[in-house]
Amino acid sequence: MVKPEKYFFLADGRILKNLRELALRLDEFSDELFRSHVNPDKNDFANWAEFVFEEKILAQKLRSTSDRQKFHIILLKDLLGRQKTKKIKKYKCDKCEKAFSSKVGLSVHSTIAHAKKG
Repeated sequence: MVKPEKYFFLADGRILKNLRELALRLDEFSDELFRSHVNPDKNDFANWAEFVFEEKILAQKLRSTSDRQKFHIILLKDLLGRQKTKKIKKYKCDKCEKAFSSKVGLSVHSTIAHAKKG
């Protein structure tokens, strides 16, 4: 469990408690909010991953891009790789009806398969 002093405070005032919350809520962020934390000059989320959660490899991967979609995919794939899931597929994609055993799996699928082009 992360102590409140280690929470991430977004520029809009919302709070993230862990990397899982970041991965699952990133699609709610406006482009402006994302760019305020990730841009060519800084990557606040990578710093948080490295210095709070001691996830140096993940942080290095996150620093490799300032593109929001690529960033999100890196984060979701890392989270999915760590997650122990049950074999029960209880999360369904609204767009294609494909079923997943975790919210993270569904989020990875949605981000990759149904991402907005442009």
